[in-house]
Amino acid sequence: MTAIHRVQYVPREYRPDARAVIRDLKVDGVQIVVLEQTSRSGNYTCVPYQFPLCLVLGHERQGLEDPILELADHLIEVPMYGMGNSLNVAMAFGICVYEMLRCCYLGEQSSE
Repeated sequence: MTAIHRVQYVPREYRPDARAVIRDLKVDGVQIVVLEQTSRSGNYTCVPYQFPLCLVLGHERQGLEDPILELADHLIEVPMYGMGNSLNVAMAFGICVYEMLRCCYLGEQSSE
């Protein structure tokens, strides 16, 4: 994700199989963190993030398929209180990336 008129500065490529991409990244030593509400997901502030890191996000309504969840090093979610039980994917992305960068740049690990 990037700002308008800045996408040309962000390296990217298209690959049709997300599982193959994740497997390749794992071979390269990239930590795979999946942002998805599941019975196994933990609080996004309680993960020992390590860089390089790939944050995987699913479809707003369908989420991610089990084969992708199984490849994750960590499954995370943003806890919700009250009547609602989910956030917009872009909002959840921003919240989680802020925490990841805070840990990286401040040299702090998330609390476990």
